[in-house]
Amino acid sequence: MGVSSVWAVEYETMVGYSRGAAFILDQTQTVNDYEREFESSHASTYSVSLEHRFPSSGAYFWGLGADFTSFTYDFKPAEQGAMGTVDSSLLMFNARYYFDFSAKFHPYVSGGFGIGYAGLDDRGDKIDHHGYGGLQCKLGAEYFLGRDFGMFAEGKWLELRGKSQDFDPTSYGIFAGIFFVFR
Repeated sequence: MGVSSVWAVEYETMVGYSRGAAFILDQTQTVNDYEREFESSHASTYSVSLEHRFPSSGAYFWGLGADFTSFTYDFKPAEQGAMGTVDSSLLMFNARYYFDFSAKFHPYVSGGFGIGYAGLDDRGDKIDHHGYGGLQCKLGAEYFLGRDFGMFAEGKWLELRGKSQDFDPTSYGIFAGIFFVFR
């Protein structure tokens, strides 16, 4: 069964799931008067995407959608020595521009905005919980394995700002996952 470049005109809705790693930009921060060293996120990092794709003629097409991303960082207070965690959840709204290189392979760039929440938990003591506004930039590529499903990989940059004067969750990440297209 052949793959046709006409697919770009037929896309309607895409659902994706990915796992990856996120890296906090400022790994040493002072929160509530204690210096804390943050580690890279671990296996609980995931993202779920929903996107509506719009047809176009030529070598590109575009989509509008939303991503829900959740990630956790461990941290160690220098003075106390015990591990704590930062749990973050983000809902980002994105516009994505695809380059239609072939019927199966589509690199893309994406940008968006949204809201998020980060909570710091120091051995069961909730020490800082705040909402954030943010911007997201992504660069990635998708590859169709069949007519209605495939895999993708992307890099993300998250710039987050909020009320907290102590904690800055700005980060970048690398994700890989699968997607399904519903026509």
